[in-house]
Amino acid sequence: MEKKNRTVLYALTLALSVLSTLAFTGFRFAFIFVDNEVFNGFVYLLWGLFILNTIHLFWGLRAALAKGEHYKKPVFIINAILAFLSLVTSIAFLIIGGKAEFLNYIHMSAELLPYLGGFYLLLFLLLVFPLMGKFSKSVFVALGGFGLLTTLLVFLFPPGGFAFKAEPAVFITEDSYAIVFATNRKSVGFVSYEFEGQEYTLHDTTKGRKDSSTVHSIKVPFEHLDNNSYRIGARRVWEDTAYGGHLGKTIEKAVGMFTPCPSEDFTALCVTDNHGFKADWVKLQGKGDTVFFLGDVANAIYRYESFVDNLIIPAGLISLGQKPSVYVRGNHDHRGPAVRAMLEELDFGSYNFRFEIGDYNFIVLDTGEDKDDDNFEYAGFNDYLGFFAEQDEWLLSLEPKTGYNIALAHCPTLFHEHKGQKWQTAEILEDLGVNIVIGGDFHQTEYVDKENSSTGIAYYICGCQKGMKDLWYTTINFKKGVLDIASFMLSDGSEVNRAKHELNRVTE
Repeated sequence: MEKKNRTVLYALTLALSVLSTLAFTGFRFAFIFVDNEVFNGFVYLLWGLFILNTIHLFWGLRAALAKGEHYKKPVFIINAILAFLSLVTSIAFLIIGGKAEFLNYIHMSAELLPYLGGFYLLLFLLLVFPLMGKFSKSVFVALGGFGLLTTLLVFLFPPGGFAFKAEPAVFITEDSYAIVFATNRKSVGFVSYEFEGQEYTLHDTTKGRKDSSTVHSIKVPFEHLDNNSYRIGARRVWEDTAYGGHLGKTIEKAVGMFTPCPSEDFTALCVTDNHGFKADWVKLQGKGDTVFFLGDVANAIYRYESFVDNLIIPAGLISLGQKPSVYVRGNHDHRGPAVRAMLEELDFGSYNFRFEIGDYNFIVLDTGEDKDDDNFEYAGFNDYLGFFAEQDEWLLSLEPKTGYNIALAHCPTLFHEHKGQKWQTAEILEDLGVNIVIGGDFHQTEYVDKENSSTGIAYYICGCQKGMKDLWYTTINFKKGVLDIASFMLSDGSEVNRAKHELNRVTE
């Protein structure tokens, strides 16, 4: 092979190695399981090996350009194999990890990726650029300048203008409704309405200061919103500084009449374990008087978009902001670097609470994580023993309420009942009159009666996404203490499962 062709081959192999190792920087987060099966750090060892191979290729290309010298064929073959392996591994990680998680992987590597990219650029400028021809240098400078200018313009003037990203959704919390919506730029959010002849404008605030955020959660008293119309609004934040700042354009939207769930003979739509699945949520409009989101909205909460795209947007599209929703945390909603941000932005207060719809008393439980705290998946971040003990203490503080009592929990078998320590959760729920738990987690639909339940309380599993191709959802009709439960496929509406359950009534 001619030296020129060999140099081109070197350059192409180097480009392949650079791109694949940059991709690997993000995709490696998907494969903690590989580390566990082989040895801890195996994926990072591969990543380091691929980076060293890339550095070696930089030196090889420099030698080829400077002196026309090339590494011996066996050495280059090893370089090429490693470069190809890094590409194949990155593609495999992307496919198995899921294309839907691509942006999450990039986000997870945001701190490290610029350093690796900058290191490669430095190597290029020091080792390769000075030896390039005049024309090649001109092309590189032109493309680099164009890319830099484009990046700067997009950063200063993001495309798309200022708009609402997520339609409003109204969530039931412990003491009020929370109206939640999102914008595509940082803004201060507000809700306005009229109640008993008085105009109200409530802002998204923290201790008296309006929040500058893309996600807004605004608490409104139950009686103010029931059977009332309202508007949402946001004013763009250009700068938020200690001694000043600049606010920009205001956008508003009329939502319409909010209708509370009927106190008798109502239907709850249950969605669970969507795990980031991009369902056609509009198909679920009108299928319930209230919507229960039963957890695992995403594989993990990597960033704001993880809960905006998979909880707030679906809730807004299904309810149109005119029906109440309930959010129950799943175990995957406990995972990821943006979990704290999610809880702060949603601002629901507690994620285990009680609410009523007519004669029906619902207890919302946060069943936390599904494995022991020392499991390799958690990397030392979990401490749920105290968390579960506090939840049991809260349950013990509740008094039995007359009427029908139901528990909503992501894991209907109450994860921590099987952690080697006997918790009181199931017994306390029974004392409070609960004889069914509505949940998900098991990625199927099934009714399990009291006799076959591991906790001694009947439960129903409401569905999930199936292979990222379809969604199974459930409707529950509440009528005079009897639950008529049915699960369906979203794609064609076909029935998957059906069950009936009679509730116990607690009397004075």
